[in-house]
Amino acid sequence: MTKTRLLLTSVCKPYGVDDGCAQAAGMQMELLNNQVTRGQGVHSPRTAGTFSYGLYLIARNISVPSVVLDVPEWTEFVRELENGYTHVGIAFIIPNVLKVHRMATYIREHHPDVKIILGGAGTVLPNVENLVPHDEICSGEGVEWMRRYLGDDPNDEVEGAAVTGVVDWYYYGYRVGETSSQVFPGVGCKNACNFCHTTHFFKTRYTSFLPTGTAVFEVCDAEARAHGVISFSLVDENFLKDRQRAIKLLAAMEAHGKSYEFSIFSSAETIVDVGIDFLVRLGVTFIWLGLEGKNSPYGKVRDVDLKALVRELRDHGIRILGSVILFQEHHDEERIQEDIDWAIDIAPDFLQFMPLCVIPGTALHKQFARDRRLIEGFPPQRMTAADGIWFQHPHFDSSETDDRTNAAFHQNYLENGPSSLRSI
Repeated sequence: MTKTRLLLTSVCKPYGVDDGCAQAAGMQMELLNNQVTRGQGVHSPRTAGTFSYGLYLIARNISVPSVVLDVPEWTEFVRELENGYTHVGIAFIIPNVLKVHRMATYIREHHPDVKIILGGAGTVLPNVENLVPHDEICSGEGVEWMRRYLGDDPNDEVEGAAVTGVVDWYYYGYRVGETSSQVFPGVGCKNACNFCHTTHFFKTRYTSFLPTGTAVFEVCDAEARAHGVISFSLVDENFLKDRQRAIKLLAAMEAHGKSYEFSIFSSAETIVDVGIDFLVRLGVTFIWLGLEGKNSPYGKVRDVDLKALVRELRDHGIRILGSVILFQEHHDEERIQEDIDWAIDIAPDFLQFMPLCVIPGTALHKQFARDRRLIEGFPPQRMTAADGIWFQHPHFDSSETDDRTNAAFHQNYLENGPSSLRSI
């Protein structure tokens, strides 16, 4: 009987190149230059390095021998396949569907006995079975799914909920190698905003990998001792939502005399709930905050003075990345510009303008499908948030939305200056 051997891989490079398998615009696979500091030219920090965090987490929590191939060149992928795997898992996002098609087709032609498992955000495509050859689809939380598939106990404790490595950043052309540590307290969010892909990907429930503040502290402490890091990104949709866990994390840090810095994602109402003094004591130095829009219907921003909140956070040394959604259903020429001006006036350190992305699997996508508002035949590889919206809007044509989004980025740059300098 052949022993199971698993290769876990992300899609192959290059990124941000129109090579017939992917788009160029919007697909640099760089968070800042791609979708936050877009249009800031030399002032936009660049990065050469990323990690497929989910693949490492799965590999650490299954019993079968496994190898992670992270952002490989095509030749690396082809060479690795010669090492006798029984299964290959490929993680991808929607715009990279042609890349994963190429990889899966190659496996079918040259290693026909290998089972292909598709995973990641791209698996929500309604017709993925016709686009990519595969045997299984890993849906939802990957560790639990893979354990079930391989015959492991899905309820075992999740271990190794951190990935630490060096990322090369380039500031004004100067290379800075930074050791980056990502910690994964859990996945999903119960706020259930209708547009949110991750909320619906995880079935609007929260799955905790580190259920207590003590558990979060122990992971951070271990990474600090092993790698000398003191700064951590807590990769969690809304870390402060579990207030008691955050309180216990601070208590553990104080009890052990440790001081760390944290970058987090948070909703506005949660920040108001825990208070800025608590964030300062915890060591929060960066928050990704959904501003969404001046008249957005989402409860997480309702009744919150976002301008005052952002100002107070920045006054306390906390950098803010604010995110705004353009081409919402109520937007016309006047209202969309009003939201752009409103967000620029709030003046967070970083400001992201993103078109409303109607992602398959979300409540918004189901609503638009019922209303027949989705543009039929819109290529999935163009669903990058930098190549036009893929739904019928009452006031804007898909062909003009990318230019309008770029104009918002440019206006912010002219009025507030470079994000790198604002952050300093």
